[in-house]
Amino acid sequence: MKPVVFPLLVAISYLFCGCQPEDHALVVSTYDGHTLQLIDHTTVRSIGERNHQAVLVFDGKTVSDYNAGFPLLPEQYPNWIIRNYDLELSSPDQTPWTVYVSPKVFSRAEFDQFIACFEAKWNDIDSTLTHFSTPTIGKPGRIERVVYGEAPKPLVFRPSRLRYQTVYGPNADPEEIFIIQPDGTWSFQIASNGDGSRFVANAANGMLMANNGELWLEKPFVIDHPMLSIRPDMIDLSDSAYFRSFADSTGKPLLSIMKYPFTTN
Repeated sequence: MKPVVFPLLVAISYLFCGCQPEDHALVVSTYDGHTLQLIDHTTVRSIGERNHQAVLVFDGKTVSDYNAGFPLLPEQYPNWIIRNYDLELSSPDQTPWTVYVSPKVFSRAEFDQFIACFEAKWNDIDSTLTHFSTPTIGKPGRIERVVYGEAPKPLVFRPSRLRYQTVYGPNADPEEIFIIQPDGTWSFQIASNGDGSRFVANAANGMLMANNGELWLEKPFVIDHPMLSIRPDMIDLSDSAYFRSFADSTGKPLLSIMKYPFTTN
């Protein structure tokens, strides 16, 4: 089985007993000849420690690859079928999950059968996940939505010219990446090689805002990291010019996806 539905739900470590980890069914729902299981999928992380992941399996097939989050602009996906489940019950202490049922794996009829099984035991599934906690590493999750559609992927953008360098210098196989997750969280990573290892700095991060059907960076970000500096030949490059140079692997500009609040000075 591919342990992939909820990667944020990991861990509960306990003493290593020397036996192979086993999957355990936490909730089983049967309806009209079909079966949905909420599985506690266990893997060995290291000696003495194991990971626990909550996995939904319908008629023997894993339902979703990972918790991709729900996009800030769902109207960009008009073909999705979305089922919401008591969104007001969620709390900041829970990780919101969107379960994506892939049309490449499940037919529309199978999706309807999955929904019937899910809703038949919704209270049991919701209660079980609420108590499936990770006190030292994460927090319990809650399924807020089920979507019949492909899970959106992170968007990755790179500049045409590198602006920053690490203490390892400008020629240490450098990389600058701006990543936007489907739920609007973003991060700016700067990496380079040095001392036989790969250094990766999470130089900035935040959350995009949705405004009138557009995504906005909430504020100009500042790079302040002891191992990072601007390359000498990039000192005069403005924020505006720098961000306008970002594009994805197809050449699509970053600023066609989001708006950036450039300053006037």
